[in-house]
Amino acid sequence: MNNHGVAVCGMWFTAHGIGENLGHVLAGENAGIMEKLRAVFSAWYSNRHVDESDPNTYVLRIRLTNGFLIEHESNKRYDIDFEKLTA
Repeated sequence: MNNHGVAVCGMWFTAHGIGENLGHVLAGENAGIMEKLRAVFSAWYSNRHVDESDPNTYVLRIRLTNGFLIEHESNKRYDIDFEKLTA
């Protein structure tokens, strides 16, 4: 059985979601998204952080389901239901 559940977090944000392997970064169907990713992450993408020739380098899409954000100044918590937001 495969578990597609994933979690992401940063300093003030945590979320859960469903991971989907979109295939290798050089696959033709990923050309458009890879063009965008290379541009957004250009500051470090080509600085030996990504090896596109590695057959194990994939594009992973994460569809967020729920999470929360903490407002740094007040410690107020905001719960987010991403499934309701995208319905």
